[in-house]
Amino acid sequence: MTDLIERFHTCAEATDVTPGSLFEKAVQTIYETWLNPGDTAVDVGAHRGAHLFPMSKVVGRRGRIYGFEPIPAFFDRLKKG
Repeated sequence: MTDLIERFHTCAEATDVTPGSLFEKAVQTIYETWLNPGDTAVDVGAHRGAHLFPMSKVVGRRGRIYGFEPIPAFFDRLKKG
């Protein structure tokens, strides 16, 4: 895992973006590749919905996305969607 984190940092320095941005893009690429219309997925730590809402577009109306967010303020914001 340490090697992966170091590679994110190295790549971020080479492309002038933050390591967090690269990580979030990698996560998005993974679920966009693996999820299909009609699938079910879980977003644990949904926070502001940065992945929750794009995942829901991938799985479509027949699919299901379950988002878990333990921080009350973020949970309330997600409910308003």
